[in-house]
Amino acid sequence: MARKKRSQKELAAAADRLHAEVRRFTLLVNALVAPPRPLPPVAVAALQDAFLDHARALVNFLHPVRPRAEDVLAADFFPAAKAWDAVRLPASAPLKALRGAARQERLTWGRGDAPPPPDPRRVLEIANEISAGVSIFLRHAPPGTLGERWREVRDEP
Repeated sequence: MARKKRSQKELAAAADRLHAEVRRFTLLVNALVAPPRPLPPVAVAALQDAFLDHARALVNFLHPVRPRAEDVLAADFFPAAKAWDAVRLPASAPLKALRGAARQERLTWGRGDAPPPPDPRRVLEIANEISAGVSIFLRHAPPGTLGERWREVRDEP
């Protein structure tokens, strides 16, 4: 099914939301990989949940599987989805696993205590791949689609 073509104004607003999403994701990565001080397990679990939520949102933006009409996708910024498909990196196994992981939003009898802290190497691996995908998107997005918040990134040599 063909996706609705968005106006420049809609794309710029979505690009601003993407900018905020990337900033939050980056802050969470830094908090998990190099926390300023030791954190209690419940705080680590909360950061891990937030990291996974934001990582999934960005993976869905870059590599959607079953997008909904209301989802913002990287491909929406291009004249044709094939233009994005031609330049994007393929989704790696860790990104595919992240995309497919079921989100646990309910308290269940089978759910244990807080999960162990994430391995900082895995967090960095996922973060680096998402960052690479966002960089490629920013480099190839058609002029005028990204709004003001990405201007300094687009103007760099």
